[in-house]
Amino acid sequence: MNYTTLEQSKKLLELGLNPKSADMWYQHTGISIKDGSQKPIYFPMIIRDNESDDDIPCWTVGALLEIMPDEIYPKDYKDIPFWGFSPGLHKVHHSYDGMDFGTSYYMRYTSEDDGDDRVYKEFEEDTPIKAVYKMVVWLLENKII
Repeated sequence: MNYTTLEQSKKLLELGLNPKSADMWYQHTGISIKDGSQKPIYFPMIIRDNESDDDIPCWTVGALLEIMPDEIYPKDYKDIPFWGFSPGLHKVHHSYDGMDFGTSYYMRYTSEDDGDDRVYKEFEEDTPIKAVYKMVVWLLENKII
């Protein structure tokens, strides 16, 4: 899945992310009655505008990357490079001596200084959407976006 889950989407909205920045919507398709309880059913749709107030926006990796600032200048960093820290999504395959340890995705804000990468903030996850989602949550919680 390359888009936010229903729960992730609700969290982003709760943190104040503009729903107009979404490139998909969970369309409300009905009510499920199970064990006497009613739960809404949502289905992810690639539509530009929501069709009802019951629909919930969701974001792809690309849409979340577009939301991120090109550079950040954190006040708590002692030696900020004048060009700031830039975002990047990196895929790393882990293996050693013929053993496969899987793939990780790193979403990070880094700055290159004389060939050295300085990492300011980083999230490692097993899928790109999880890594990018965590960075956007951090950016929203810290009022950077």
